[in-house]
Amino acid sequence: MNNRRLSDGDIRQLVLELQRWADGELGSKLTWALLEQQTGFSRQALQAHLSIKSAYKAAKEALRGGLVKTRSEYSEEVSQMRAELIELKSQLKHYKDKEKEWQKRWQRMAYYIRMKGMSVLSVDRDVDNDEQLPSKKETAEILKLFDHPLPPTGRK
Repeated sequence: MNNRRLSDGDIRQLVLELQRWADGELGSKLTWALLEQQTGFSRQALQAHLSIKSAYKAAKEALRGGLVKTRSEYSEEVSQMRAELIELKSQLKHYKDKEKEWQKRWQRMAYYIRMKGMSVLSVDRDVDNDEQLPSKKETAEILKLFDHPLPPTGRK
């Protein structure tokens, strides 16, 4: 055991160390015996300081309440998050590609509508309540007309 007294610096350092315990950085098993071993001060000397005692109690409660995860739990969670991130990036790329396809399709539709002497605004308007919209199958048939490439315009 250490024969010297705990200094204010020792106390601050110990409180910070106990906060790291509470955050799960140093594991999940905290005991006074372990603190005695690490610091070289007796349990009585450590408990004599209210700030150390309070920080110890808070760390124990955090560890007991399941607020702290073990390194393996963190590692597993990180692996799951990485896998999810990869999946989400893949989905995002898929949807960006689909968006590009739709933009090209709308450009083709606008081109052919204009070629027929109509304006997009005359076609893109709300449907009256009593009018029946075409089914998905009918819509697909109608839109097939627009699924071929635009003729070259000579512009780059």
